[in-house]
Amino acid sequence: DLSGLAALREKLAGQRQSLMAESREDAASVQVEKLYADALAALNSGDVQGARKGSAALHELYGRLVQEYELRIVSRPGTLTAVWREPWNRPGVRNHYVIVDAVTPRGERLALPITSEEDGTTRTVTQWGLRVDNALYEKIRRDKLDDGIIQNNRFGVKERGYLTPQYLMPTTGGAIIQW
Repeated sequence: DLSGLAALREKLAGQRQSLMAESREDAASVQVEKLYADALAALNSGDVQGARKGSAALHELYGRLVQEYELRIVSRPGTLTAVWREPWNRPGVRNHYVIVDAVTPRGERLALPITSEEDGTTRTVTQWGLRVDNALYEKIRRDKLDDGIIQNNRFGVKERGYLTPQYLMPTTGGAIIQW
């Protein structure tokens, strides 16, 4: 019915407005505009289900945009802090990773969708490895061996209004989700 379509159109416009008010980076704004345009195009063509999926995608994006957390290097007893891998297609080469988790300002550990650079799969995980160079890998390894504690454990911070964290240590941003 037409009133339902008008309400969905208003909902989409409201979601777009809320997202644009929160966005602090161009990449997020571009993603908002694309999702909104796709949902509106679906609605205009009579694809109500497509418009609802677009609304759900905008809702999910809002949740990611308002999240705040720190990326902390894992240093709990019995848990790996760093690992290295040899790529199957480059024998003798080592890729180094530091294991991190995302912790909210209230101390809660988050589960986030992370895409593995090794095989392209995405899974929602509470820990993942971020690729670093050998020098940083060795520095963190020595720090943990010293007394079992990583003194400088803040790897990055994700602020409200941004989709991606700001890294405080050098990384390619490549990740692994299992080791």
